[in-house]
Order: sequence, then structure tokens, then C-alpha cells
Amino acid sequence: TACPVGAITINVAGAKDVIDDKCVGCKLCTIACPYGMMFYDTSTRKAVKCNLCNNTPLNPASKKTRAFSCQENCPTGALVRVNPREYFDGARNIMYFPL
Repeated sequence: TACPVGAITINVAGAKDVIDDKCVGCKLCTIACPYGMMFYDTSTRKAVKCNLCNNTPLNPASKKTRAFSCQENCPTGALVRVNPREYFDGARNIMYFPL
């Protein structure tokens, strides 16, 4: 709601995304984001945020499995993308202690 030109939308997956063509680089979204996940790219003078590498050469439409730049470029291999439903279901089973 902080974007005065409507450059931030919700995509079909339910994630917020920045439309480059509409962004005027006012930085209001970087100030308003409660999670600190909006950034200002000084080279493009536009707002950016992680979009899970959607619409990038890393994930063309013809590709069957998804790839994530952050995961592939992590220098220690510590970053792994997991399915949140599987992760939290597994955690729930581990933490459940019946009386």
C-alpha cells in the first residue's frame, strides 16, 4: 500500500513482486516494509526484492525443476530451499509429545 504508483503486486503464487516498468524509485516501500525485505538497487534506481528467481534465465518456462540463485551461490552450502509444508509438518511430528 506504500507504493504510490502501484508497482508492487501480488503474483499468482501469493507473493509480492515489483514491476520494474512501473517503479519510480521513490524508496517508500523500503521504508514501509515491516520485514525489511524491500531493497533499493542503486544501479537501476528501482526497488527490488526476492522473487524466488521467477522470470529469470535461471528458471525459464521450459525448465522442469526450479533453481535458486542464492542457494546455488551460497559459499558454504548452508542455504537450502525447502518446501515449507513438508518442513513444518516434519517439525510438528518431532515436537509432538502425547501425554
